[in-house]
Amino acid sequence: MEKGLTIESEEAAGLATTLAALRGESIEAVVTTALRDALERDRAAREGTAAQHQEDAEYLELRKIVDDIHHHLQHPLPSWDHSWLYDDETGLPR
Repeated sequence: MEKGLTIESEEAAGLATTLAALRGESIEAVVTTALRDALERDRAAREGTAAQHQEDAEYLELRKIVDDIHHHLQHPLPSWDHSWLYDDETGLPR
């Protein structure tokens, strides 16, 4: 089955011809490469967007958990200073 592509835009035809000449390739090769690259970029952008939505959803879920924990904590919060548990000279547990 024969397939064809007609470029009716003078600008597109000129760009394809110029790029083909610069690369020393056929117009078909540069058009195919350009389309393949554009498709890969668009797919990557869509996947990136989907990944970002997943990260946002995970962040919101974690934020809910943190907020729930914070709600149940004692106020004022206990001190994080546990130095009284360790010997001043050796640093080992008492």
